[in-house]
Amino acid sequence: MNATRLSILLCCRLALIFSVIGCGGVGASSPTPIPTPIASPTPSPAPTPITAATFVYVANNGSTQDVGGSIAGFRINASDGSLAPVPGSPFKAGDGPSAIGSDPQGHFVFVGEDRDVPGARGNNCDMGNSILLSERVDPASGTLTLADKKTVNAVCVRSISVDPTGRHLYLGVGSLSGAGGEIHGFLIGPTGTLTELAGSPVVVEEIPLSMAMHPTGKFIYAATPNLTVLDRDTNTGILKVRGVFNTPKRALALNPAGSLLVASEDGSNEVSEFHIDSNGDVIAVEQRVQASDPFGVTADPQGQFFAITEITDTQNFAGGLSLLKLNSVNGEYTKVNSAPFGSGGAPLDLAFEPTGKFVYSVFHNDGAVGGFALDRNAGTLTAIPAKPFASGDNPVSLTVVQPR
Repeated sequence: MNATRLSILLCCRLALIFSVIGCGGVGASSPTPIPTPIASPTPSPAPTPITAATFVYVANNGSTQDVGGSIAGFRINASDGSLAPVPGSPFKAGDGPSAIGSDPQGHFVFVGEDRDVPGARGNNCDMGNSILLSERVDPASGTLTLADKKTVNAVCVRSISVDPTGRHLYLGVGSLSGAGGEIHGFLIGPTGTLTELAGSPVVVEEIPLSMAMHPTGKFIYAATPNLTVLDRDTNTGILKVRGVFNTPKRALALNPAGSLLVASEDGSNEVSEFHIDSNGDVIAVEQRVQASDPFGVTADPQGQFFAITEITDTQNFAGGLSLLKLNSVNGEYTKVNSAPFGSGGAPLDLAFEPTGKFVYSVFHNDGAVGGFALDRNAGTLTAIPAKPFASGDNPVSLTVVQPR
């Protein structure tokens, strides 16, 4: 796929995430949060052993050959990390999946569709109301069954986040007016039904390209694209904007302890880090990590690493994955490799599975998911031999699910 075609196909993904101003107006900046002293870091949780089935689900945006897109599902082989399609995969979508997420309990997969369907409505995501799907996960087979479908009074879905209890879901979208962004909140019912929360949506400056939920559930960090800090009522789920840091981001991820936030910077070849104190305030780390056009960010469940995707060739959007390793002295992360691990076309979103042994990334140009095994001692990633695993046309986002 040449660079011209990719830039068209990614108008509402790469282009929108790299520079989302085209789908909304410019919002006013809010005051920068005032930091308080850093509390002692909370120990990272012990890794979750793979004792139950674990699945990877991928949002495929679709193409002129696959209008409407699909949701691909894979079962992870606990021994070698290879992927095998679950029964019924790929599951037909209908309106161009652009974001995917899941609840921590692994009961449901949530898919945002922004209707930028190639060959049907064009590639402009603000041409119709967004769609939110709730899919029930069969814990044995991984098969998905539709539990609910909501039309959202917004456009251009870009991010999904679920609170630690699995009760509330948050959807990052653009305003129907075309000016600014919003975060819509929903109550998740026991069967996967969705009910919009009172006070929803919360207005933010631009479309939230990424959201990171604090492990306490008290705070949400959003790339709007500037770093926005929101307070969350853990009982009602209601959000309130606290403040904004005026440096645009693409993707965000928190370490398991919730003590450090890592962000891929928009418009610079850097990855930034922020200490998080007990009040949820962010304190920027002065030194930034150098990276080539960084995009996705994900945290190792054991807290030792972050993984990022980098685009090293801007002509054909080729790239791979890199690792940041924890410095136990200062609690910050440093890059361990000079060149990315693996290679593929337009690596975007990525995620670790619950043990932290394997990490998976979508490669948009290749229509595939790449799998990598992490060597903790060496600080390296090795491509799983069977990779890439065919996903579907134009994958943009993925989530890892372990039902429990």
